[in-house]
Amino acid sequence: MAVGVDHVLAGFIFFAIVSTSLMLVGLYWRETDRHISPRLPAEDSERFLSTVVAAPLPVPAGALLRSGLFAALAVLIAGLAPFSGRFLASSPQEEMSGSGVLAVVTLPWKASDQNLYGWTPRFLGPAAERMQAYRAEDTIVKLYVKCYGARQKGAKLIGSDNRVYEPTEWVRTGDRTVPVSSSGREFSVRETTVHSTQASLVIWNWYSVDGTFTSNSWMVKFLLARAWLTGSHGRSAAIVVAAEQLRPGLQGASTLRDFLGHLSLREYQEQIRLSDK
Repeated sequence: MAVGVDHVLAGFIFFAIVSTSLMLVGLYWRETDRHISPRLPAEDSERFLSTVVAAPLPVPAGALLRSGLFAALAVLIAGLAPFSGRFLASSPQEEMSGSGVLAVVTLPWKASDQNLYGWTPRFLGPAAERMQAYRAEDTIVKLYVKCYGARQKGAKLIGSDNRVYEPTEWVRTGDRTVPVSSSGREFSVRETTVHSTQASLVIWNWYSVDGTFTSNSWMVKFLLARAWLTGSHGRSAAIVVAAEQLRPGLQGASTLRDFLGHLSLREYQEQIRLSDK
């Protein structure tokens, strides 16, 4: 239903732009009306009208040229509609294949099968995703990655339905932006703290769009729009990590910083790009 509404809205906007453009072009090239002077005598007026009816004024060559250009412009604009439809409705199967993205984590972090109290993010859309827990001594971090195609139908990287935690199971206690550094790159992540009847978690999330990492939703939309306008085949991904907060303080955040220090973000970027070939 949401996809259909998006198509209707996009069609309405396209129709409004085309109609407004045609009207403005027509107003710019409109011809002024010729008026009969009211001071002419009645006999002269009748003679003038009969002359106009009997012998219409010739159309200037400039007016014919403007009319031809206007018609060509109208045909060109109308021809863009089916092309844009094919461009927007590209097949997600052609744009993205593969089963997901495999993280590259160095020691002392090792893959684990622990669940971290059932914590699971939710990002809608038929995209490839992967979730894996990692353990270093008694500390557990859970990593979630979801990849999207460049023009994938039915999937939105930024949306109100996408959540880094389930509100029915967890209660948010804090939300802020945190600068981080990893693999020689600096970017920001969104830190969210939540708690349940079992535990408290610190969650970091950010996005990857054509190799750029950011947690700013407006920057993500700008990067996606730029990729769409330039016809880029780059891919995007939502990346989320979570760790348990055992006691008040920065322990959970410190755990996540240590984990990012052993996580190869460059290989993330490379695998996100190659996963849809």
